[in-house]
Amino acid sequence: VAPLLLLGAEYGHFITIWRLSAIGFFVSFSVPKLYSCYSAQINQRAECLKLRLLDTWSACSYKKIVVVSALITFWNLSSIKTRICTAFLLLVIFRYFRQNVTQQVEDGEAQAEDKEQQQALLAAEPEEEEQQQALLVVAEQRCQQ
Repeated sequence: VAPLLLLGAEYGHFITIWRLSAIGFFVSFSVPKLYSCYSAQINQRAECLKLRLLDTWSACSYKKIVVVSALITFWNLSSIKTRICTAFLLLVIFRYFRQNVTQQVEDGEAQAEDKEQQQALLAAEPEEEEQQQALLVVAEQRCQQ
Protein backbone atom coordinates (compact mmCIF):
# COMPACT_ATOMS: atom_id res chain seq x y z
CA VAL A 1 0.00 0.00 0.00
CA ALA A 2 2.83 2.38 0.84
CA PRO A 3 4.36 2.44 -2.66
CA LEU A 4 0.94 3.04 -4.19
CA LEU A 5 0.30 5.96 -1.85
CA LEU A 6 3.72 7.45 -2.55
CA LEU A 7 3.22 7.09 -6.31
CA GLY A 8 -0.23 8.62 -5.95
CA ALA A 9 1.21 11.59 -4.11
CA GLU A 10 3.81 12.17 -6.81
CA TYR A 11 1.90 11.30 -9.99
CA GLY A 12 -1.73 11.66 -8.96
CA HIS A 13 -2.49 14.23 -11.62
CA PHE A 14 -1.95 11.57 -14.34
CA ILE A 15 -4.66 9.31 -12.92
CA THR A 16 -8.03 9.46 -14.66
CA ILE A 17 -11.18 7.36 -14.31
CA TRP A 18 -10.64 5.68 -17.69
CA ARG A 19 -7.05 4.76 -16.89
CA LEU A 20 -8.05 3.40 -13.49
CA SER A 21 -10.83 1.34 -15.06
CA ALA A 22 -8.53 -0.13 -17.70
CA ILE A 23 -5.80 -0.93 -15.17
CA GLY A 24 -8.30 -2.40 -12.71
CA PHE A 25 -9.87 -4.59 -15.38
CA PHE A 26 -6.50 -5.88 -16.52
CA VAL A 27 -5.16 -6.45 -13.00
CA SER A 28 -8.30 -8.13 -11.63
CA PHE A 29 -8.06 -10.92 -14.22
CA SER A 30 -4.35 -11.35 -14.77
CA VAL A 31 -2.72 -11.03 -11.33
CA PRO A 32 -4.72 -13.80 -9.54
CA LYS A 33 -4.16 -16.17 -12.46
CA LEU A 34 -0.42 -15.46 -12.54
CA TYR A 35 -0.13 -15.85 -8.78
CA SER A 36 -2.00 -19.17 -8.74
CA CYS A 37 0.27 -20.50 -11.49
CA TYR A 38 3.53 -19.31 -9.97
CA SER A 39 2.80 -19.15 -6.23
CA ALA A 40 5.42 -21.75 -5.26
CA GLN A 41 8.16 -19.95 -7.16
CA ILE A 42 7.06 -16.54 -5.88
CA ASN A 43 7.05 -17.74 -2.26
CA GLN A 44 10.44 -19.43 -2.69
CA ARG A 45 12.03 -16.31 -4.17
CA ALA A 46 10.47 -14.08 -1.54
CA GLU A 47 11.80 -16.30 1.25
CA CYS A 48 15.25 -16.38 -0.36
CA LEU A 49 15.27 -12.60 -0.71
CA LYS A 50 14.12 -12.19 2.87
CA LEU A 51 16.90 -14.45 4.19
CA ARG A 52 19.50 -12.66 2.05
CA LEU A 53 18.39 -9.25 3.34
CA LEU A 54 18.42 -10.45 6.96
CA ASP A 55 21.91 -11.92 6.52
CA THR A 56 23.17 -8.71 4.94
CA TRP A 57 21.60 -6.60 7.67
CA SER A 58 23.03 -8.75 10.47
CA ALA A 59 26.49 -8.55 8.88
CA CYS A 60 26.35 -4.75 8.61
CA SER A 61 28.29 -3.09 11.42
CA TYR A 62 27.10 0.45 10.64
CA LYS A 63 23.36 -0.12 10.89
CA LYS A 64 22.48 3.21 12.49
CA ILE A 65 24.50 5.19 9.96
CA VAL A 66 22.87 3.34 7.05
CA VAL A 67 19.35 3.94 8.38
CA VAL A 68 19.94 7.62 9.16
CA SER A 69 21.57 8.32 5.80
CA ALA A 70 18.72 6.57 3.94
CA LEU A 71 16.14 8.59 5.86
CA ILE A 72 17.96 11.87 5.25
CA THR A 73 18.33 11.10 1.54
CA PHE A 74 14.65 10.23 1.25
CA TRP A 75 13.64 13.35 3.14
CA ASN A 76 15.78 15.65 0.99
CA LEU A 77 14.69 14.14 -2.33
CA SER A 78 10.96 13.98 -1.60
CA SER A 79 8.29 16.63 -2.01
CA ILE A 80 6.01 18.04 0.68
CA LYS A 81 3.16 15.74 -0.44
CA THR A 82 5.38 12.70 -0.15
CA ARG A 83 6.61 13.76 3.29
CA ILE A 84 3.03 14.18 4.52
CA CYS A 85 2.07 10.80 3.09
CA THR A 86 5.13 9.22 4.72
CA ALA A 87 4.33 10.82 8.08
CA PHE A 88 0.79 9.45 7.86
CA LEU A 89 2.05 5.96 7.01
CA LEU A 90 4.53 6.04 9.89
CA LEU A 91 1.73 7.08 12.25
CA VAL A 92 -0.40 4.15 11.08
CA ILE A 93 2.53 1.73 11.44
CA PHE A 94 3.34 2.92 14.98
CA ARG A 95 -0.29 2.66 16.08
CA TYR A 96 -0.60 -0.82 14.62
CA PHE A 97 2.63 -1.88 16.32
CA ARG A 98 1.46 -0.46 19.65
CA GLN A 99 -1.88 -2.26 19.42
CA ASN A 100 -0.15 -5.48 18.43
CA VAL A 101 2.31 -5.31 21.32
CA THR A 102 -0.45 -4.47 23.80
CA GLN A 103 -2.54 -7.39 22.57
CA GLN A 104 0.43 -9.77 22.79
CA VAL A 105 1.15 -8.65 26.37
CA GLU A 106 -2.50 -9.18 27.33
CA ASP A 107 -2.51 -12.61 25.67
CA GLY A 108 0.68 -13.52 27.55
CA GLU A 109 -0.84 -12.45 30.85
CA ALA A 110 -4.00 -14.45 30.14
CA GLN A 111 -1.94 -17.53 29.31
CA ALA A 112 0.07 -17.11 32.52
CA GLU A 113 -3.16 -16.88 34.54
CA ASP A 114 -4.50 -20.00 32.81
CA LYS A 115 -1.32 -21.91 33.66
CA GLU A 116 -1.54 -20.80 37.28
CA GLN A 117 -5.16 -21.96 37.47
CA GLN A 118 -4.28 -25.30 35.91
CA GLN A 119 -1.44 -25.76 38.37
CA ALA A 120 -3.76 -24.87 41.24
CA LEU A 121 -6.29 -27.42 39.98
CA LEU A 122 -3.61 -30.06 39.64
CA ALA A 123 -2.42 -29.32 43.17
CA ALA A 124 -6.01 -29.43 44.47
CA GLU A 125 -6.79 -32.79 42.83
CA PRO A 126 -4.55 -34.88 45.16
CA GLU A 127 -6.15 -33.18 48.17
CA GLU A 128 -9.62 -34.02 46.83
CA GLU A 129 -8.56 -37.61 46.19
CA GLU A 130 -7.24 -37.90 49.75
CA GLN A 131 -10.53 -36.53 51.08
CA GLN A 132 -12.52 -38.97 48.94
CA GLN A 133 -10.37 -41.88 50.12
CA ALA A 134 -10.85 -40.78 53.72
CA LEU A 135 -14.62 -40.63 53.19
CA LEU A 136 -14.55 -44.09 51.59
CA VAL A 137 -12.62 -45.47 54.57
CA VAL A 138 -15.11 -43.89 56.97
CA ALA A 139 -18.03 -45.24 54.94
CA GLU A 140 -16.53 -48.73 54.87
CA GLN A 141 -15.96 -48.62 58.63
CA ARG A 142 -19.60 -47.64 59.19
CA CYS A 143 -20.78 -50.40 56.85
CA GLN A 144 -18.71 -52.95 58.76
CA GLN A 145 -20.15 -51.85 62.09
